[in-house]
Amino acid sequence: WCWGKPSFFVSKLFGAEVRMAYWDIGPPDAKETLLLTHGEPSWSFLYRRMIDPLLSKGYRVVLFDQVGFGWSDKPSEETDYTYERHVAWNEDLLWNHLN
Repeated sequence: WCWGKPSFFVSKLFGAEVRMAYWDIGPPDAKETLLLTHGEPSWSFLYRRMIDPLLSKGYRVVLFDQVGFGWSDKPSEETDYTYERHVAWNEDLLWNHLN
């Protein structure tokens, strides 16, 4: 993994602070941005072989670890892991932080 440690965004939804790990790689002014997201039980490391070819084509690549996976926080309560919360945390990162 040659892209270093992730940046972190802290979502304050649902009365708690949850850190989400993300990487924003490539030219910020790229014509297109590609979002790489993972499912369960994976994390962003899944895309390690895809990132360089995408960067070499001039894309900006954004990837993040879902809450509960990889470098992101892992809340201890089972009730934290709902579809609603995952969607909200992802939207908070993508729309409110990375825009």
